[in-house]
Amino acid sequence: MENEMVHTVSPTPDQREKIWSRVKSIRFCVLTNVGSDGEINARPLTTQEVDDSGRLLYFVAADSVLSESLEIDNRVNVSYTDSGDNFYVSFVGTASLSRDPDKAEKLWGTMNEAWFPGGPTDPNLLVLQVDVERVDYWDSGKSRVVQMLTMAKAAVTKTPPSDMGEHGTFRP
Repeated sequence: MENEMVHTVSPTPDQREKIWSRVKSIRFCVLTNVGSDGEINARPLTTQEVDDSGRLLYFVAADSVLSESLEIDNRVNVSYTDSGDNFYVSFVGTASLSRDPDKAEKLWGTMNEAWFPGGPTDPNLLVLQVDVERVDYWDSGKSRVVQMLTMAKAAVTKTPPSDMGEHGTFRP
């Protein structure tokens, strides 16, 4: 979707709210960080909470490679995608880990028991908090079918599409 015809904008407060609202409706993300071996690693996570102030919360295992690597380098990228609606968002921020049974209790859902059978007080359960520093988003504002037709027309006419949507960057 990288294209010079995407309009880069600074979102209005309403657009920011729309972006946060859309992210809240996407359950899974991919978190990318630099591992303890210096390699870039990516893994899916289940979102526990997204708040409008720029904080993302997840549960992770204390004995995981992710927890170990975040102790060395806490810079992360978190990406969410709604491919059915051509919406993509990427968060850059810093991660912190904590044992917080009260927060875990507040965020707890029965699906978490598969990974943390001891519940919110499971000794292996950590709360991963990402404090977002920058948000990049791409929103075509069009359905997949309309976007495919736009790209097909551009290919046939050998002319770049005039409007592939909106791209913006902002800090929460």
